[in-house]
Amino acid sequence: MTKKEFKYRMERGLGSCIVELKRTPDKARYKDIIIWGCKHVLAYDAQCEGTRSRYLYQMIELYEDWTDFYEAAAARLKICCSMPGWEFVQYAELCAWMAGGGYEPAGQRLDAVYAHLLEVLAQRKNCSKGGVFPERNNMEALCIVKVIGQHDAPGAARQEYIRIVNDLGSLFQKNERLYSYEYFSDFQKECEIYCGKAEIHRMLNLYGDREGVAAYRKSMEAARNKRYAKSRSRKSFSADAVYERLCRGEEADAGRNNSLYVAQIVQNQGGQEELEKLAGLYAKEQEVSVRTELLRLLANRYGAAVVNVDCLIRDARSESEELRRCACLALGYIRSEEVHAFALELLAGDREEEKTYAVNMLLRNYKAEDKELVIELVKAVPISRDRDEWHSIFRLVMDVLADRSVKKPPRELLPYMYENTLCSRCREYIVLEMGKRQMLTAELLEECRYDCNRDIRRYAEERIAVRNG
Repeated sequence: MTKKEFKYRMERGLGSCIVELKRTPDKARYKDIIIWGCKHVLAYDAQCEGTRSRYLYQMIELYEDWTDFYEAAAARLKICCSMPGWEFVQYAELCAWMAGGGYEPAGQRLDAVYAHLLEVLAQRKNCSKGGVFPERNNMEALCIVKVIGQHDAPGAARQEYIRIVNDLGSLFQKNERLYSYEYFSDFQKECEIYCGKAEIHRMLNLYGDREGVAAYRKSMEAARNKRYAKSRSRKSFSADAVYERLCRGEEADAGRNNSLYVAQIVQNQGGQEELEKLAGLYAKEQEVSVRTELLRLLANRYGAAVVNVDCLIRDARSESEELRRCACLALGYIRSEEVHAFALELLAGDREEEKTYAVNMLLRNYKAEDKELVIELVKAVPISRDRDEWHSIFRLVMDVLADRSVKKPPRELLPYMYENTLCSRCREYIVLEMGKRQMLTAELLEECRYDCNRDIRRYAEERIAVRNG
């Protein structure tokens, strides 16, 4: 494997990197690449996939000296204390893995960062502008890591939990406006799962005489007894009300102008008829800006189904770039002969930016005779973290392959998508589909044993066990 191939596969979390490190007598040639990984977030969608700290650790533990890897991660951990996002979590988890593997400086660094964040939070009087408070979020993540990631022994984890609870309770006492159980409820939930709910509450009772623990319990009970039926605004989402707001130049829902969300609310409040009414208002609207905003709300799996296809195709040929984009997006949710024909028309045209939408339309309306064209088009879509068109296209390919009524499905795309997707959750479904189609070789299963995705690893182990009988 070349160094370029190694980095490409590492960015995707493929197990082939670990297989290569286990086989090669020259691991040193890949060391700089792994150090680079220790300084960058590798997950495509960490909220969905989790971080890839364990994956990095599995590579690191194959080296005798961990110093350079640790220093790279530890430096980033310190820098990211006040930064939002998933970077801090990955570096904290990686340090925890290394500490659990016996590398003492990593555990010491986690303790130092914990003390630093505790001090920062104690001194803060207000949130940042806009309510953003990354230090508080990172503190909760670090608390979880210190209990779950740093201690294999349940007893040690429970003692760490109580120490942290005591610190958090003291923090709650200092500033109830900024700190309370509600901001650390994920910490409690994860600890209850890891240590056992009954054990965690036994510990809270056992150490309830500590001032900090008592304050934590008080905040927890107040949060759990709180009525979450806060008077939620019953802003009307009738088709007429949404239309009037858009005509006034307002968002459909201030602060949350999300197409799928608004379409769901319209449907929930008024039923399918109200969504159809919104589609009717779109069809009649002549003002391009309002027509575009109406279509933006309908360009999803709920709204597109009730929109007139001829209207969409007409708008997909509009002079307005944004109206064209919304129409093409909506057409990607519709199955019809007209959409299939229009997709081929777009592919034959010269507007490159609309050809990705055409691929979506073609996949949604896949026919056996499209197979070779689809394979060529999917492989031509750029795959990068900066653009996510490939992501929706890969998922549509999976929908085609999962439909057993489809004739001549493009199964040849499975190995390609496995090797190239940045999303390990997508790869999980790809691996499962390859398994159903008897496409998993012994070599590929061995590679899957070391994938960054836990479910892929588990599946591979089960398949290998069955094969070995």
